[in-house]
Amino acid sequence: MPSLNFLSTLALAALLIIFWRWATSLFNLMTGKPVPSLSQKKAGDVSVLIPARNEATSLPRLLKSLNVCDATIGEILIYNDQSEDKTSEVIRLWAQNDRRIRLIEGKELPKGWTGKNYACHNLAAEAK
Repeated sequence: MPSLNFLSTLALAALLIIFWRWATSLFNLMTGKPVPSLSQKKAGDVSVLIPARNEATSLPRLLKSLNVCDATIGEILIYNDQSEDKTSEVIRLWAQNDRRIRLIEGKELPKGWTGKNYACHNLAAEAK
């Protein structure tokens, strides 16, 4: 009989959970869905920071998607981390058509730093 008590308790708990969810849904239906407050976005509020190393083939796709974003993106900073491909050329080409894009050429990695961390540090320092 102890297993019957356990099963009964489990069934009662399941029914209580179902009832609670139903009551919450009914309350939301009757009172109306709360409207979340919209954040007031201003033009130029967002800086997009992109560390790039040998990304000449993937950057155009990214920059194309950023190009169609709204005006909240004020700047797109791309840190060319000593790429061995045509990453710099791709960035310069895109920067001719989008004034928000700015190329930052990478420097030698200081002792104690790792590549992407140093790139992100430099990007953050340049961001407005």
